[in-house]
Amino acid sequence: METSLPPPTDGEDTLSPPPVRGVSLSTVFRLLEEESHEHPITIRRMLRHLSGRGYPAVIALFSIPAILPVIAVPMGFVLIFSGLRMAFARKLWIPSKVQDYELPQVRVVEMVSKATDVCVRVERFLKPRQSWICLHPWSHQIHGVLIAMIATMLPLPIPGTNWLYALPLVFIGLGLMENDGLVVAIGDILGLLALLATLLALFLGKAGIQQLFSFVM
Repeated sequence: METSLPPPTDGEDTLSPPPVRGVSLSTVFRLLEEESHEHPITIRRMLRHLSGRGYPAVIALFSIPAILPVIAVPMGFVLIFSGLRMAFARKLWIPSKVQDYELPQVRVVEMVSKATDVCVRVERFLKPRQSWICLHPWSHQIHGVLIAMIATMLPLPIPGTNWLYALPLVFIGLGLMENDGLVVAIGDILGLLALLATLLALFLGKAGIQQLFSFVM
């Protein structure tokens, strides 16, 4: 599924790097870290690195930084828009205000470290298998809805839960990139469990959850 980006703002043509194709996401993160020494890293710049690589690459790239609390909110909005556009088979569109968000400089190095670690660990197991899960005509629509639902949880001020919602998106994005249906299925299960846990927390409250665990244990 082809992606397209809004026209760059004034000066963006000279500042933004050309699209990076055929490299791993960990390499993209390292390039962003190198560029951060020369100019601020914006969401717009991150998107330009993925120009033409499709929704799965966008989902994977933006879900990994969402593990960090400070970056989770803007990444969450990108993932919500991406999931919804993916579900309705529309070209990628992110509001300009969201694209212009600058990642805190002090967090870029931490983001690269986290991203490289996650990418290396997951990419080690990626290979085409059970590809029908990724290539089914309804796959992108179904996963787009699921991605948007999970990403909706990221901007919520719930301390310590970023990884709970970001990790399933990492699996789904990387799995769809490599037609690895097994990894996508793992992401689906983790994502549904995260949503279920959130619903239980909302309906039962802290006391209800403690009572439930004491009953189960």
